[in-house]
Amino acid sequence: MVETALWDAKEYEILSSEEVDQLKKQCQSLNQRIQTARQNLIVQSKYRDATRSVSKLYPDKKKGADLNDNSKSKRGLFGGRRNSDQIREADLERATCEKKCEDLAIELWSLERRLMEPENRLLKHTAGILQMTHRGPKRDQKSPAEAQPNGIPPGSPESMYTYHNDRNSIDEIDDEEPNFDERSFYRPVDPLDISFGAFGMHQELETPSTEVSKEHLQLISSTEQKLEDLNSALREVIIKANPERDASYSPVPLARTNAQGRPTVPGETLQSHLDYLEQGIATLDQEHSAAKRQADELNASMEDTLEELNREVMGLLSPTHPELQEPPALTGQQTGLRDQLYYFQDIIASVEEELSKAAEIIANPPVSSEKSEQKEQNDQMETVLTGLWEIIQSGEEEIRKQKQERRQQRAASGRVVDESDTGSEMGDPNEPFTLQAFSAKVQFLYSSATQLKEHKKVLQRQIKQQRELNNKSESTKDAELLARQEELEQTRDLLEKTERSANDLQEQLSTVMGQLAKARQAEKMDSESRANTESTAMREIQERLTNSRRMHEEELTNANREAAERIASLSDANRKVEEQLVATTRDSQERIANLATNNRNLENQLEAANKKISELEAELQDMKDGHGINNAEYTGKMTDHEARIAELSTALAAAATTRVAYEASIREKDKLLLSKEKEVEEISMKIAELQTEVVIARAELDGAYGSRAQRAAEVASNPLIQREIDALTNKNVALQEQIDALHSKNFTLQGEIATLQAVRQGPSPASAEQEAKLKELKRELEETIEEYELMTKASIEWEREREKLEGEIDKLRDEREGLETQLSDEKVRWMGLKSPGGDGMPASAGVSQNTSTTVLKNEFKKMMRDTRAENARALRAEQAERRRVEEELRTLKRQQGPGKSRLSQSVGS
Repeated sequence: MVETALWDAKEYEILSSEEVDQLKKQCQSLNQRIQTARQNLIVQSKYRDATRSVSKLYPDKKKGADLNDNSKSKRGLFGGRRNSDQIREADLERATCEKKCEDLAIELWSLERRLMEPENRLLKHTAGILQMTHRGPKRDQKSPAEAQPNGIPPGSPESMYTYHNDRNSIDEIDDEEPNFDERSFYRPVDPLDISFGAFGMHQELETPSTEVSKEHLQLISSTEQKLEDLNSALREVIIKANPERDASYSPVPLARTNAQGRPTVPGETLQSHLDYLEQGIATLDQEHSAAKRQADELNASMEDTLEELNREVMGLLSPTHPELQEPPALTGQQTGLRDQLYYFQDIIASVEEELSKAAEIIANPPVSSEKSEQKEQNDQMETVLTGLWEIIQSGEEEIRKQKQERRQQRAASGRVVDESDTGSEMGDPNEPFTLQAFSAKVQFLYSSATQLKEHKKVLQRQIKQQRELNNKSESTKDAELLARQEELEQTRDLLEKTERSANDLQEQLSTVMGQLAKARQAEKMDSESRANTESTAMREIQERLTNSRRMHEEELTNANREAAERIASLSDANRKVEEQLVATTRDSQERIANLATNNRNLENQLEAANKKISELEAELQDMKDGHGINNAEYTGKMTDHEARIAELSTALAAAATTRVAYEASIREKDKLLLSKEKEVEEISMKIAELQTEVVIARAELDGAYGSRAQRAAEVASNPLIQREIDALTNKNVALQEQIDALHSKNFTLQGEIATLQAVRQGPSPASAEQEAKLKELKRELEETIEEYELMTKASIEWEREREKLEGEIDKLRDEREGLETQLSDEKVRWMGLKSPGGDGMPASAGVSQNTSTTVLKNEFKKMMRDTRAENARALRAEQAERRRVEEELRTLKRQQGPGKSRLSQSVGS
């Protein structure tokens, strides 16, 4: 065997000492890189498993597509987009982790292949040295009898033990040749021999050091602890979502610990925690499905009830308003419920119009002294109301039949009977017609619509809370979410109070029906006393309307101010969170000397904090968007109220013009005057709309591009902005030209109106009081317009304040990136503080350790540069997405904006 081995090693290459040193250093460097790559692969594998677990929290694509169908109705304009962005981010993060794992596995395989070549050359070099220095066994120079004891023949296998060859000696070739070991030429004094043995042979390549084993155990323990905390937070979220599961839901598995609180066997409960996490995710999915199913059922029942109410009201108004369309068909979705609400709002406006006409009849009774004509009119009114009552009764009877059929269908299918199908609130089907019963029926329809609106708001809030609970699993986020929800609920309570004050106006209008009943009872009284009494009641109603309108506008202003204060407090809370993040970063810098082996854990904590900040910023942006939408809704409501007041003022003007209707010559001139006034109103409306578009365009230009200096800097760097500004400037010039043309036409028409008014006869003494009322109404309308303009200016100021807050957030983000850079530099500096040769090793060992430290430094710096570049790209993408969303919001505001109220048109006329 020895001869065969020597013959095989005859052709092996013998290297010089420099080549041997170079190969040993190459092997050591490759081993270090292999260990680093293996550790990175372990960490990235854990990241990959964590991202897979997180991705299970979100629904799959098919389910997500079903949810996105109702995203607009359940989460507003931006809720669905935010959910889809989170799903894409989770998928992107999971794909990135899987790609990193594949890259690290390929790199580890290539490094191991590269290590085999220098090791093979070193082994061949060692075998060649042994073959060259081997001289064969040395025999004892004795007699043949003594040389072969026990009669063992030479050349037999047993004769191997008769040879002796000392390891530290060689045969003498010549008497004058010194006894010298030639292998000493090939054994340099190098600390790397510690790792490769006496002749450079690597002894234990795959055995990790004690320090690496401790680090792995510590990493396993920390991962196990994080999974335990995550499962505890997940259990709290599930119990908050459904408190009934508190007793039945299993507790979090706990690891056995020693007296110091450390786990006795690291990784013992790791699989249990993973199974518990999977079980929690499945439970959350079940809760979400149950909540969605309940929400769908509630939407369907609300839509059904509202459709019945719409049919009842339509049946009431069909004799006087034949142009009314049929209510929307039942769809069972959120969009169908919204359509029913919109239809109900439109039809309620028609009811209010009928009530206004009735009030006008009461306020301006005919001056004729013939009681027969009055009685005929009263009989005609009673006939109309009786017909409406019969239509209501027939509609309720049809609804009862439909509910009875639904109850039978539910009973046949084995489902629980819905409470909304009882029909007990509709009253007696055989109730006779009275004015009090008719007024109560109309009030019941209005209160039912108000309750449906409140149910819709409660349902939307519950759905939003359920989704936010599903998206967040940490206890701190739950606490912040609850605090934000309480603040939002307080703001909504204030807004609901404002809406209640508006409903009071509706109730006051309903009292007109009571006035009508009083008029019927006082029919036998003298016409003069009845006219005086009814005019006094009408003045009282007008005073109540004026006072209620003022109170409503004050409450609306206070609500807007409180909402702005709420947003400011939320901005302060966000700033405090960022300050806490800075303090946490500073503490981590102070403890970095003792936590050099936990660098990756600190980076994970920093990434979690960044995600938390981004989520808080997204929540703040959502709240700002919601506040803008609420402002638009309030503006629309104010416009509706102003339109109602304008209709009343128009009714008063029409009553004043009817006094001189008997004059034929003046009648023709009045028609011409009315046509001219309509043209003036149209021109005034166009002017107001164009002025509003100019103000909005200027505000959007200032909000989108900042000050003139900033716009100049952006224009210098981006020609697209210059082209957009030129287009806006041209549009502004065109709008200004249209405004000037309309102004000139307005002046011309006003001159013609003045000429026609000069031809008309002077006002009679009886109309002096009504003219004074018109002037008072115009003055109040002018005050309302001024208050509306102040609210618009306040909204623009709030937009500027929001941009200022966004600038502060960007500044804090830049400071955070600077702190991250300082943290990375401090980590690198502390990695090189360990002095060479401090552990009793020679100076050359320190040199090799410095070499490995330099390699690690370079790799760490490269990793931090890549991380910062990825963060910068993500930040730019987020800013671009935010600008796009803000542009869409502005477009929607322009499309839904009411422009300038028609009150200004009546004042101008």
